[in-house]
Amino acid sequence: MNFRLLKMPQWKFCGQLTKFRLLMSRLLFTGIGYMEEIHLLRFVLSVIIVLKKICISSIIAPIAAQKWTVNNMEHILFLSYGKDSLACLGAIEQLGLPLDRIIHAEIWATDTIPADLPPMVEFKAKADKIIKERYGIIVEHICCTNIDGVKKDKATYQDGFYHFLTSGKYKGTIKGFPMQRGPWCQKLKARTFDKFLNKSNEVRYLGIAYDEPKRFKILSDCIKSPLVTAQWTEQQCYDWCSENDLLSPIYETSMRGGCWFCHNQPLEQLRLLRKNYPDLWAILLKWDNDSPVTFKSDGRTVHDFDKRFALEDEGILLPNDRTFKWDCLDGDIQLKFY
Repeated sequence: MNFRLLKMPQWKFCGQLTKFRLLMSRLLFTGIGYMEEIHLLRFVLSVIIVLKKICISSIIAPIAAQKWTVNNMEHILFLSYGKDSLACLGAIEQLGLPLDRIIHAEIWATDTIPADLPPMVEFKAKADKIIKERYGIIVEHICCTNIDGVKKDKATYQDGFYHFLTSGKYKGTIKGFPMQRGPWCQKLKARTFDKFLNKSNEVRYLGIAYDEPKRFKILSDCIKSPLVTAQWTEQQCYDWCSENDLLSPIYETSMRGGCWFCHNQPLEQLRLLRKNYPDLWAILLKWDNDSPVTFKSDGRTVHDFDKRFALEDEGILLPNDRTFKWDCLDGDIQLKFY
């Protein structure tokens, strides 16, 4: 019997059974005729409460878990390697739910360089090994194969970046960096799932925690969250991953998850990228030279950030100076401060 599913530990369930036996013994010993009316009412209510708890534990919960299992349906966990999606493994195991496949959408910057930073690449390999050993399932890393007409076994961000436009405002130019609204780079993940999955014959497991009610609206009969059913909060997911050696490095360092070339990453992440991964920063600078669209929607380029960080290295500017103004980078910066 799954006691954790019902938030009733085994000792408490057994306690309810004991309480029920005591109540029935009292009834047999005293007899209904010797009980005062008020005591009889309390006795009946107590019996009803105890029976209700026993019924929920032994009957209703197993039925609730069983309704997840649908004949001829494939149950797939969508894994991002964040704490919530990884913790789904623990919730699935606790609830006794079926699990047939685990898939992950792998995004590549170029044909040879992944979108993840090296620590995350290492963590994924480690997590895959643990998952295979504990759950007997090999994580499938699938890639986009078609990005704006570029068809190949592994379509990359660079393929979309240098795709020539045939219409619109930028006709005759390459796409370059994604726009803030409707960024084309989202297709690298979305089209991956659309190609490899049969939507009519699957149940998808997503890592949505119990304390994220705003995200519940996407859940349905075919899109479920084991975490919501098990009532696991984000903190519980974090704890489970930590206890099972499956906690991503993004939670232990200042490193940001996601693509290292993302135009939405904050200032500090760009600073760390330039400092720790100069080879990747050099690629970003090259793309910045070629792009007809600026890296940031406010007109800032990668070269603007590079100039600012260089001045910080020289001690002329202070990192995270709240009085910093971008126009101070124009002209002779020495005259701006002295």
